[in-house]
Amino acid sequence: MEQQQFRVSFSLGTKLLLSIVTLLLIVIGFLTVSTIIVLTDDKRAYTFQAQGTETLLAGREFVNLNSRALSSLRLLMSSFDPSRALSPTDRRVMQSVLDNQSDIVFVEAGRLSADGTALEPLGTVFQEEALAKIGQKPGDFALAREWFPIAAPGLRKSSVYFVNTSRPGQPSQAILFADTRYQSPDGSLPVLIGFMPIRDFSKEFRGSRITISNSDGYVLFDSDNAVQFSAANVARDPIFQRAVSNPVASGAGEFRMEKERVLASYTRPGLDLVVISRIAWDRAMASTYTLAEKFILLGITCITAAIIFALIFARSLTAPLLELYRATKEVAAGKFDLDLKTRGRDEIGALGASFNVMSRKISELIEESVKVWILRLTVKLPMSLN
Repeated sequence: MEQQQFRVSFSLGTKLLLSIVTLLLIVIGFLTVSTIIVLTDDKRAYTFQAQGTETLLAGREFVNLNSRALSSLRLLMSSFDPSRALSPTDRRVMQSVLDNQSDIVFVEAGRLSADGTALEPLGTVFQEEALAKIGQKPGDFALAREWFPIAAPGLRKSSVYFVNTSRPGQPSQAILFADTRYQSPDGSLPVLIGFMPIRDFSKEFRGSRITISNSDGYVLFDSDNAVQFSAANVARDPIFQRAVSNPVASGAGEFRMEKERVLASYTRPGLDLVVISRIAWDRAMASTYTLAEKFILLGITCITAAIIFALIFARSLTAPLLELYRATKEVAAGKFDLDLKTRGRDEIGALGASFNVMSRKISELIEESVKVWILRLTVKLPMSLN
């Protein structure tokens, strides 16, 4: 009897394993990607909201601080005659005004030339106790002369200009206030320069880097000390350019800073100031990345457990089938006295039991056929002899 041969490319267990793993990969992959996208969008929105609050609070406090200082400078400007140097009476009046406020510690009076390149000094007034408290001297407060040509257009336009005069360990700011209503015959303007220490806003806003600049982009405050204690200018910063060009006073967006991806919010709180809050994308999304890694690890764990389960299940499924396959080969070879061990009470166990019954029935039929054939042969043989 010719036995037909079957070639098996993939076993049933392999197909089952591949099916389960593929299905899990699709489901877990979809859930992982969806979760990462949702978490990233939520974190991005939360970061913008937090930055918007930071810029609003920092800008409001900075404007309030400078508004109080400007009020004091207006009183001081009305306390002397800008056409001559400060007299002892002028100094006493100005000292009284200066002592009754807590923002400005040093004031220099002068006349700014018509071309804005030089300042003719008229005198200085300062608070000795306030300077001693912050560990500074009157000589520590001086505005570099190259600032006057830069500040002149702003002074003639809005009477006010802000300059960062910070030195390492001594953050301070100068406010230039010009009385544009009074102008000398030679075109010079009376100017007061008020120097005031500024405190570190970054202690309150630890999430992002805070930058406060004037309308020309010169930094007045920055939570990065490397920027704070330098004559930095952010006029070419895309965040600053967006802030000054946007008709809306505040906004947020994602920016590409050289090789760094940045999330930033900005606001214009008044006094021609611009406040920017920025944070690197990787830092902002650190918690999201950590959660995504844990989610991926959980997915890998689930896939590993599913593979182990599939292997055990496939083995319990394919082992009886393989035994049945071998038994069919033995039956095809003429061996019918088989006794398959049926381990389960499922369909495969029933199939094994049925196979045992079938093989016994075939064996009995063959034995019966042999007996009939022998009986016929024994009957025919004596007749042929007669």
